[in-house]
Parts: sequence; C-alpha cells; structure tokens
Amino acid sequence: MPIVQSSRTQIIIETADHKKPAEQSEQAYMDFLNGKIKVTTCEQFRADDNNGNFDGILYGSYSFSELKDAVAENEMSESNPKYAMVDFGHDGTTELVLRFESKNISFNSWVGIIKFDGTNLNLNYYYEDGYRTFSNLYTSGYLVTGGAVSASESITSLFQIDENGFGKEVTPLVAPETYQSDEVTWLDVNRNPSFSENKGSGDEVSVAYAAEDLLSDQEAYYKFTADESEYRVNVLLSTSGTLTNFRVLSLIMEDVSTSGEAIYSYTEIYALPKLTSEKPLVLTMTFAGDIPNMGIAYVDNSGQEQVRSIAMSGEDGSLLLNKAILKQ
Repeated sequence: MPIVQSSRTQIIIETADHKKPAEQSEQAYMDFLNGKIKVTTCEQFRADDNNGNFDGILYGSYSFSELKDAVAENEMSESNPKYAMVDFGHDGTTELVLRFESKNISFNSWVGIIKFDGTNLNLNYYYEDGYRTFSNLYTSGYLVTGGAVSASESITSLFQIDENGFGKEVTPLVAPETYQSDEVTWLDVNRNPSFSENKGSGDEVSVAYAAEDLLSDQEAYYKFTADESEYRVNVLLSTSGTLTNFRVLSLIMEDVSTSGEAIYSYTEIYALPKLTSEKPLVLTMTFAGDIPNMGIAYVDNSGQEQVRSIAMSGEDGSLLLNKAILKQ
C-alpha cells in the first residue's frame, strides 16, 4: 500500500481563458491517466478507514500507478486498466470511470468513478464485480449489480450515479426500461500511446487478431497452427524490437500465486530463435473457455525471460497478454 497524504492535492492546469469546463475536465482525466496529477478520495473513504477499512483503499491522494497498486493489493490480483468518460449527470461535463479488470477470473475487478470539480480530482464512488457477481454500467447513469448468494438464490441491486460521480441505491427496483441504455464502452489504457508511462514490463509483444490483408501474403509472417477446429482464430503476435528464444506454449492452469498471477504446467509446441519487427508470428488457435490454454515465452532485451498467457477479454472480445508463471 503506498504512503498517501491526507490533504488534497491542488491541481494546476494551464488552459486558455476560453477553454470550456468540459474540456478542462477531460484534460484533467487524461493527465491523471498519464501519471501527471493525483486523485483524492472523498470523505467516505476516510470514514471507512475508521470502520475497518472495508473498501481497502485508505483516504488520501493517489497517482494512477499508486491507485492501481493499492487496488491490486486489496483485490490480491493484477489487473488490466481500462477507462471511459461518461456524462452521468447529463450536464455537459463528464466523469472518469476507471476499471482495474482482474487478470484472474477467480478474483474481483474494481471500478472507481472520478470527478473533476474545477480544481481537484475526486474519487467519489467505487464498486466491484467478478467472481460469481456481475455489473452493468449504463450511460444513462444507472448501475445494475448482482450475483449468487446460494446455489438457488441470487440478488440484484440498482444504483444511480449523479452529476458529481456519487452512487446511491435505488429502492424499490424500477422496470428495466426505465434505466437501460447503452452500456459503457471501456478503452484500454495500455493501448493508448498517450499513456505510455503507465505501461508495465512485458509490452515488448503485441497481440491482436490477424487481418485478412496480412494473411494473404504468406511470406510476411511466420505461421503455426495449434488447433484446426471450426472455432479457431488467427492470432497475430508482433514486436517492435527483437526477442530471442521465442516459444509458443500449451498451458494447463494449476494454481494462483499470492500476487494473483496464474501458475501453469506447460508443453512447448513451437519455437523461433528470434522474433523481430520485420516478421511477426500468426498463431492459429482455439480459446477453450475463460481460462487461457495457450501462451508464449521469450527473452526480452534486458536478458530476462518473460511468460504471458493469451486471453480474450470478457468485456469486448479483444485479445490480452497476461503475466503468467510456469510450474517448475
């Protein structure tokens, strides 16, 4: 847990006099995501500190990376950071919704709602979803959460997010047509070049679905087929540099580390002496379910071995590379 200050952090943003409040808000959110300024938790977090720290986040000021680390410690899981800017109050200014999506389906993801008040960034509300629970956040400002409480019983709750980013439960429940609208669309922080400072180690490899125009030129890439089922997909693995001892692994999940990283037994099924920016690898594979069954290992530019599982996002179906540990 990072050491945090209990006083608010003043944010100084140089803007032209004619810049609209909505533009100032979005600039503040971008600066936060890029590690330039901090967010301060609201008084609810201070009160919770004195009541057992149920939310797991101490009252104070956090940079993006500090908040990510605090959430990882509380949820016991590393995450893929995502964000959205939504005008919940329909007042012309947006709120920043920050989602730390757990890399392990057995652990919770954390979502926080941040509001810029013209001077400070304030973390005013948070919720969790994941293992045996769900959440649907709508651009209308409504949040539906729920999950199983027993083998035969489940519970659903409805909340409304106001113009300041605070959430309040709505009781009794109202008809779905009252609150359902478009669900919030999440953007990946690590895929936005503006946020390069927040990228962790292991960004030497990029993963995406292989485009048809690339596949038409078979001399432009290495090719390995791990599976030929009707549900197979072509996965493009590329790098901007040179990686050595590049291997494709068949994975079986065995355990989870204390830091939330999955531990796999493995079989090496393909190898390249090196993978370079001039020639990527197209891997034909099938996703067998929520738990990754394929991965890669390689030696990075610093001489360290890196291991990643290949996963599909449950939010939008995009491809992810998650840190993994190989069972020795």
